[in-house]
Amino acid sequence: MSLLAFLQARKYSSSGRVYVAPNIPKKLLSNALAAYDLTLDPSDVVVLVDDTMFGSGKDGCLIAHDCLAIRETFTDAVTYAYSEVQSLELQGSKLFLNKRQAIAFNMPDKADLNRCFALVLEWMSSQSDAAPSAKRTEVKAAAGNQELSAAQVESVVQMSVNLAERLGLERVYVRPHIPQKKLQAALESYGANMREDEVLVLIDDTLFGGAKEGVLMGESKLALKMVFEAPRLFFWRHLEGLAVEKRDLYVNSRKVGSFTQVGEKELGEFFSLIDQALIDVRQASVDYTPAPQQVVPEPEPEVLEPAQVEEISALAVIEDTPVRSPAEQQSKVSGKDKLLGYVAVAIEQNKPKILPFLKEKTGEASLAALRDDANVEKLGVFIYAFLPGVVRLALKEDTFVRFMLENRNKLLDKLLTGEAERVAALPDITPAAPVSRGYHADLDDLLMDDEPELRPGQQPVDILRAILQEMKQDQLEDPDAEFIWQLPIDFLEALIPKAEKLIGAPDKKVEDQVFFVLALMYGFSFHKVPEAVRTQENIFETFLNGFGVICSSYEERNPASTFNLDDDVLPMLLIMTKVASKQQLNELVRKMLDEHSTVSEPGDFEMDDIMLLLRAANTGAVAWVDALTRVCVAQEREVQRKWGDVLN
Repeated sequence: MSLLAFLQARKYSSSGRVYVAPNIPKKLLSNALAAYDLTLDPSDVVVLVDDTMFGSGKDGCLIAHDCLAIRETFTDAVTYAYSEVQSLELQGSKLFLNKRQAIAFNMPDKADLNRCFALVLEWMSSQSDAAPSAKRTEVKAAAGNQELSAAQVESVVQMSVNLAERLGLERVYVRPHIPQKKLQAALESYGANMREDEVLVLIDDTLFGGAKEGVLMGESKLALKMVFEAPRLFFWRHLEGLAVEKRDLYVNSRKVGSFTQVGEKELGEFFSLIDQALIDVRQASVDYTPAPQQVVPEPEPEVLEPAQVEEISALAVIEDTPVRSPAEQQSKVSGKDKLLGYVAVAIEQNKPKILPFLKEKTGEASLAALRDDANVEKLGVFIYAFLPGVVRLALKEDTFVRFMLENRNKLLDKLLTGEAERVAALPDITPAAPVSRGYHADLDDLLMDDEPELRPGQQPVDILRAILQEMKQDQLEDPDAEFIWQLPIDFLEALIPKAEKLIGAPDKKVEDQVFFVLALMYGFSFHKVPEAVRTQENIFETFLNGFGVICSSYEERNPASTFNLDDDVLPMLLIMTKVASKQQLNELVRKMLDEHSTVSEPGDFEMDDIMLLLRAANTGAVAWVDALTRVCVAQEREVQRKWGDVLN
C-alpha cells in the first residue's frame, strides 16, 4: 500500500502546519520544491511540514512515497531514502533519524507532528517486507504519473472548451469566436508551431487586448506566456494539475508565471474544474484496467530562442520547430513593443513637460545627450510617473528604467526623431517657463479622472499608511486583542514619518529600506522581553505576529513588488532573535549599522533616524510586555473568580 493510500485509510488529513496531499497549497509546494532544490516530482509529495515563520513552505520536511527531505533555515536540504532509515523517532519537536537529530521544528504543533510521524513510522514498518519494485509500481500508479491516453486528453480538452463557453469569462475567447488579430498575435508571440485551426481557447492577459501574453489551449498542447517571461509549452497528456492562486499560475504544482490582467477571481473556477477533470481521468486509470500503452517515439526538443525557453523536467515535452531567422525572432518580441506603446502615449500626452530633458546646458537640442546613462535614468523616472497606473503596478520603476537603458536606441531614437527643432525652442527646464494654455487644456484638466501622479518612493509609504489605518480599525473593533495590534501600530507610527524623508528615491529602494529597518526594530527590541517570558510557548510567534501581518498585507496591496521576505530580511531577523546574549546582539547590530553607514547612499535611512527608531522599538516592546502581563493577570483573576473554590 502506498503512503498516501495508507494515510487516507487512516482518515489522516491536514492539520495546522502539516499538509497532506491532495490538500497541500500549490504555493507552498512550489516554494518548497524550489527551496529544497530537489528533482522530486510534485505528485510524489505526500506530506509537507511547514516550519517557516510566515508560512512560505521553504523550510521543514517533505515526506514523499520513497524518501523524506529535511531543510532547516540557512542549511541545504538533506534527503533520506526510506531504505536508509533504520530508526525514526520524534522527541517533542525534535526529529531523530538513525539516532541522530535531523531537525528541531519551531512552528508546527507538537501534537500534529507526533500524529504525522507516528503514522509514517507505522507505514514504514508495514512496508519493510514488500518488494521495492512492487512498492514503486504501486506508488507511480497511485500518483497518477502515467501519460493520458488520446481519448482521455480529448475528454479533458472538450470539457475545458464547453466550460469556457458556459462560463462566458471576460478575456477568454473560444473558437470560432476568437478574433483573428488576437489569434495571430498570440501565435506569433508564444504559439510555437501551433496551427490556427488547432487553437480552441485563447486567454488574453494584455492590458490593451494585444493578446501577446496569455494562454492558448489547443487540441494536444497548452502554450502560455506571461509579461516579460519566456514562452512555455506543455502537452495535455503530461498534465496532472492546473491552478490559479491570486495571480499565480501553477502547472503540475509548480509556479510557471503570474498573470497581470486576470487572476483567481476571473479564472479560479475555470482552472479548478479543469484540474478536477485531470484528477478524475487519472484516478480512472488507477481504478480500472488501463488500455495497453502504445510505444510512442519521444519527440525532438523544440528549438526556440535559447534565452527564452526554461525547461521544466518531467513537465513539458517540446516539439520540433524550425530555427527562426533573426528577423523572425525580432518579430516575435512582444514585451518591448508593448512598453514602446506605453512610452509613446506618455510622451505624446506630456511633451511640454518631457522634451526639456533633451535640451543640453548649452541650450542646443541634442538626442546625443540621451547616450548618457544618468540622463536616461532621469528621463526614465520622469516618464514612469506618466505611465498608466495598472502598468506601474505590474512594472517596478527600477525595472522600467533598466528597460529604457537597455533599449534606448529602439525606443528613444524612434520616438524622439524630428523633435530637435522643438527642443531647441524650449526654455531651460529650470526654472520652468509657464506654458501657454487655452481653455481646452484647462477643461481637460478639470475633467481628468486619472489617478493622481505618484512621486518615486511614495507608493510604498502610502501602502504602509493604509496598513496602519487598517490595524487601528481592527484594534478598535476588537478591544480584547488590543495588545496584539499595539506593537505593530507603535512601530509603523514611528517608522512612517522617517520613511517619508526617502520619498523621491525609487520605489524598490524605499521598499528595501523600510523592511530592513522594520526587521531591525523587531529583532533588536525582542531582547526587551524578559527571559522568563521569552521562553514561554508561542511568545516568539505572538511578538512577531504584527511583522508578519504587515508583510502579508503589503504583498496583497502591491502584488507587483519584488521584495522577498524570506530572502531579504527574515534571516537577519531570526538571527537577531536567536542570539544568546545582549552583548552578542550589540556586536551584531553594531556590525550591521557600521556596514550600512559605510555604503550609505541617497535613499538610505540616516543613522540618526535608525537610532531613534531602535529607541522607539525598545519603548514599544516594553509597553507590549506590560500589556501582555496585564492581560495574563486579568485572565488568571477571572479563572480564580469562577473556579477558585474548585482549584484550591
